[in-house]
Amino acid sequence: MLCQKCETLITLVIVTKCRCEHFIHNSATEFSAASEANCFTCSYLWSLVQEHLEDSDPSPKHLHPSAREIPVSRVKFRLDEEMTLRMIWSTGEEWIHARFTAFPAGDPAFAMDRKVDVGTFSTSAQPDLWRQWLRTCMESHEKCREKQAQLRPFMPDRLIEVWEGETNKEYAWRLVRGCILGPVPYLTLSHCWGTAQPVRLMRGDDTYYHFHTASFLPKTYQDAFSVTLTLGFRYLWIDSLCIVQDDELDWKSQSSVMGSIYEHSACTIAATWARDGSEGCFIRREPSSINSAIIKLPSQEGQLIDHHMLAIDSYLDDVTSAPLNSRGWVTQERFLSRRQFNFSRKEVYWECDELIASEHFPKGVPDELWDLTTLNQDTTPGGHHSLDFEDKSKLRQAWSALVGQYSDCEFSRNSDKFIALTGLANKMRDATGDEYVAGLWRKDLHRQLCWVPDIDSRFRFDRFTATTYLAPTWSWANADGPVMYDLRYIARERRLALTCRSN
Repeated sequence: MLCQKCETLITLVIVTKCRCEHFIHNSATEFSAASEANCFTCSYLWSLVQEHLEDSDPSPKHLHPSAREIPVSRVKFRLDEEMTLRMIWSTGEEWIHARFTAFPAGDPAFAMDRKVDVGTFSTSAQPDLWRQWLRTCMESHEKCREKQAQLRPFMPDRLIEVWEGETNKEYAWRLVRGCILGPVPYLTLSHCWGTAQPVRLMRGDDTYYHFHTASFLPKTYQDAFSVTLTLGFRYLWIDSLCIVQDDELDWKSQSSVMGSIYEHSACTIAATWARDGSEGCFIRREPSSINSAIIKLPSQEGQLIDHHMLAIDSYLDDVTSAPLNSRGWVTQERFLSRRQFNFSRKEVYWECDELIASEHFPKGVPDELWDLTTLNQDTTPGGHHSLDFEDKSKLRQAWSALVGQYSDCEFSRNSDKFIALTGLANKMRDATGDEYVAGLWRKDLHRQLCWVPDIDSRFRFDRFTATTYLAPTWSWANADGPVMYDLRYIARERRLALTCRSN
């Protein structure tokens, strides 16, 4: 549903194509009330404002802020140059926006197979759908099956064995050695450690090889146990428990094969929304901020027909810009995982090489609603973030885009910048036969020097050079912050790709 103010102004703006700004809420209290009344557009923007305030000040008082704690603000609508509707919250000093589009209810490109049940107040509520996505991918997706068939035998040195306890919410777990298990299917967890240090495997912790209850583990781990068993698996890999954290030799050995661990995993469980292990995979959510709203707008023939209102950047807001994907180590975890469940703040997303889906769009998120900044824009429509190592002509361009994204990530230790990219670099080396040189590739090294600091990305003018030596000054890795390649270099690589194809 839409509140009366939104419905009136959206109709006015879309019908008249008026590019003026139209104020809709003049106070946080009014804005909050519209959200609590389940107005779709207000609820969606309100959730983004809450996330922004939590990111700005993660202290307890700002967790799930109320209207009284939100700065004096105004909310307005504006039609942008792409003729999409932009809803803006601003205080005068900062602003947050959401983009919406309206499409005829019968448009097959935006076919919604279901609404998220208004009674499902948790992202843990659709396990049948998770199993359906996984089963369909394993049985029917040719590209995913082909990639699996090409994998060489590999097993992690350690895995976590999970069993149900006496109740559905109790789990028993222990560490097991891969060499004893032999080849078994397993899942991986991708998560933020955050400031709250998770339970870690240390030298001499042999007791973890005996069964324990999960009650003392972080919520994210317990939720991951639940997902593992729900999907019919028994084994799970979690970094803090499967790598000896105070053993430098073990850490170096395991981190060097991290890419293989995620690539050989049957599926990755991503705690996408959580800043640390205490928050978990599952979260209470408001279905009103997920389901579309119906509004009557004139068709080309002038008749009033039902249109769905949808948030254009829902995938970008829920997944790409989520806390997890700001971490440097997560880049190769995400790009090398063959399948992934993203547990976001609003709903669960599925990603594999042939499909990006969500609870709202279980058969595939429309292209217009998912992030188009993927590294390889010519992959299978709907496919997830990955490097297509089979197509040599596009790998240079893809690597340049990857560097831009990766350099904008954060690290607890800046010295991890190279090792956290080892898995992807090894795949690139094997595919091209080229030599990896401090984050660049030897065959056209002189052209890859055309990178510059991306000052506009975060407005951090002091983040140009790393404080400790990590790479030569000509390498992008020497910059402590986001970089981007000269567009002429990227354009040249695309021209070469097109030339190779035509020949």
